[in-house]
Amino acid sequence: MEEKKARVQRKILLSNQSTTYLFRSLCDRVAAEFQDDSVYLLAGDCEFEEGQSPRFTFIKSIPFVRSPGWKRIWTWSTYTLHFLYLIISRRWDLVVVTTNPPLCAWIIGLVARVFKRP
Repeated sequence: MEEKKARVQRKILLSNQSTTYLFRSLCDRVAAEFQDDSVYLLAGDCEFEEGQSPRFTFIKSIPFVRSPGWKRIWTWSTYTLHFLYLIISRRWDLVVVTTNPPLCAWIIGLVARVFKRP
């Protein structure tokens, strides 16, 4: 008889500093598709409808501030550092990065190359 291997739970991180209904719906869809896995959303804000219970774990970060310009740079930098901390401190099986803030896409490539992981 074949022995069944215990399935390892995967950790999936989705990152978007300014999350609206569309991206939240994507997160719910990913969590529904990967029911046996842990799905996390790192975002500054996440709109939830009243009484809604998301299927993913929401990790709160600094929200995006559009203007003045120095606040935009400040919030991007702070969020990027929070993102960097999360991807280095935990082992993720899949990381989905959007373009906001723009530095996160570059950092994930650097971390993947240096630490040999996603």
